[in-house]
Amino acid sequence: MTARRRRSTRPPWGRALALALATVLTACTGADEGDRLLVAAASSVGDVAEQVADELEATRPGTVVDVTTGSTAALAAQLEAGAPFDVLVAADDDTPRRLAAEGRTAGTPVRVATNRLVVVVPPGNPEGVTALGDLASLDVVALCAPDAPCGRYAGDALAVAGVALDEGHVTRGTDARATLTAVTQGGADAGLVYATDAMAGGDRAAVVELGDDVAPDVAVTAVALDRGGDGAPARAYLEALTGPAGRRALDDAGFLPP
Repeated sequence: MTARRRRSTRPPWGRALALALATVLTACTGADEGDRLLVAAASSVGDVAEQVADELEATRPGTVVDVTTGSTAALAAQLEAGAPFDVLVAADDDTPRRLAAEGRTAGTPVRVATNRLVVVVPPGNPEGVTALGDLASLDVVALCAPDAPCGRYAGDALAVAGVALDEGHVTRGTDARATLTAVTQGGADAGLVYATDAMAGGDRAAVVELGDDVAPDVAVTAVALDRGGDGAPARAYLEALTGPAGRRALDDAGFLPP
């Protein structure tokens, strides 16, 4: 029997059965239960987190990695509700720092990459959007939820640019991928998401870059969480994420150096 890593957005209480099954699968492979690793990754970095998990499983026999994705805010809430995550890869600096201040981490947060906030529009840019100010005249603008990092970054950029959007013309996605989907599936005239998500959208969306004067500092920051034990698998995951394999995966996905 082969243990399979599964990527999930379910809350921890919905993961109980999956974790129980994973224990059985791990036993069938002969892997030590101490080498089961649960990684929570922001949706924007989920694909990279999966690639790093593959690398770690290949180089550390007996290690099984399960990656859960969602908005950083939702993942932090799951952690605080008791989700047994070993590592958090967040789309901001603030969340890992707050968790560290609360004594929930087993090390110092490490910024592993940076990202960019961009405007995404349908192919051909039918509304002729060239700057943030143009969003105020659109029928529907897609933004992330206010508590998600991409929502906070968008709010900061709009505030710096002096652009006020009528909330009645705004649709909110739970994370950057959901916000991108609103644009690619015709539910919004434009949206604010990460450049890496826009890149993942391929030819379904066009990008309008933000000026340096309004572009926020977008971080990807990882930290090991305090689960007791020696924490060796979590440290190994962070080493893989910050090492050559992780850097290649981040570069390929469009992330910038930290």
